[in-house]
Amino acid sequence: MDIFQFSYHSIGYISGTIFTIFLIVSLLKLKSKTRHAWILIGYLLFVLFLNFGFLIRTSLFLPSLSKPACFLIALYTSFSNLGLLYFIYSFFGIDRKRESRIALLAIFSAGMFGFLFYVLKNINSEVSYNFSIQMFEFQEPESTAPMGSIHFLTFIWILIVLVRHNIHLRRELTIETDTDSIVEKKRAVRMSRNFGLAILLHALFSLTYTFYGWGYLSFSNFQLILTSVTSLQLFFYTVLYLNYFPEPSSFMIKILGVSLATVLILLCVVARISFVLIESHYDETRKTEIENLRENLKLGKDHILPKDVLYLISSLDQNNTSRSDSSDRNDPSPISKRMYRVLSLPENKPVYIIWYTFYSEGRIYEIGYPYESYSKMIHSIVSVIALILIFSSIFLILLLPYLIRKGLRDLQIDQKKV
Repeated sequence: MDIFQFSYHSIGYISGTIFTIFLIVSLLKLKSKTRHAWILIGYLLFVLFLNFGFLIRTSLFLPSLSKPACFLIALYTSFSNLGLLYFIYSFFGIDRKRESRIALLAIFSAGMFGFLFYVLKNINSEVSYNFSIQMFEFQEPESTAPMGSIHFLTFIWILIVLVRHNIHLRRELTIETDTDSIVEKKRAVRMSRNFGLAILLHALFSLTYTFYGWGYLSFSNFQLILTSVTSLQLFFYTVLYLNYFPEPSSFMIKILGVSLATVLILLCVVARISFVLIESHYDETRKTEIENLRENLKLGKDHILPKDVLYLISSLDQNNTSRSDSSDRNDPSPISKRMYRVLSLPENKPVYIIWYTFYSEGRIYEIGYPYESYSKMIHSIVSVIALILIFSSIFLILLLPYLIRKGLRDLQIDQKKV
């Protein structure tokens, strides 16, 4: 197997990484950045850890990198809301220094506990390849429970802080008499309400971890939701912040952000639909080959095998169900669903195999294909989509500002002529 090997799930994290980098660079380009902007950039860096960690897991076929990548992802789960809470306290100027320090220290301590619990539980775990998610896996689900719970509970505290601040501002409005102060406080009320709604949505979307753990979401759908929602959520936070930022360049960031997020999410959805069709086509192709092979076996041409076949073995034991749990014995000629296994060679070099079972002339046959050929097919398709994503993003970021500025200049010229 090649080391650099894209999987289906790489696309979502390529798009997430592109969008996160775009937001970070956009905020860094703002002039006279406030402390709030730097805190938001710090929060975005945690999200970059999430996307980059998953990008490593889904793009590099190296078991040795699985744990470091997961530990990088765990930094986001454990500490990202620490940055978000700090941003809320700072941005809204909530004058509760003692409370904020205690809350930040408590969340940091809880995050450190969850992170260390996860690391220590899995540091010596055996790494194996999970064919269903196309990643190397090692962690036990219960090892992520403290992190996930802390991550969700911190959202609740952030919401409490915002709701309480909103109520406080509304009370002040009832006794305020100065017109300018009333306008400013109404603006602050809208800010706290909008941020509260964005964080509430983020908290609800974080429950997808729970739904996936309970088996209500497939891993593919979970990944699609996770990558799309994360990008949208980052955009919401950034736009809400920029709505109250006086720099004129923030308008361009909003336009570019909306356009880029739309393009990336649409391409991810199209890719997801394409992958479902490709998977179905792969199995149909293999089943057609097996049907042809069955005909050859009936004719005694057992030496004619489909391309890329690693092995073909058979057994007379009709009662042996261990080879094909998914075969239907009421069907006179069933072909099993796709199955996977790993064979260990004497040199300790694993061989990854896709295999099917079928029946012919009273015998059970098992046919094995190299997983590598399947993986290379996926890699080639994802590589094309990834290039489209990258070049579309670059084209959009470079061209759209030029078109908007040119359009505004032309509009100003036309107005002067009138």
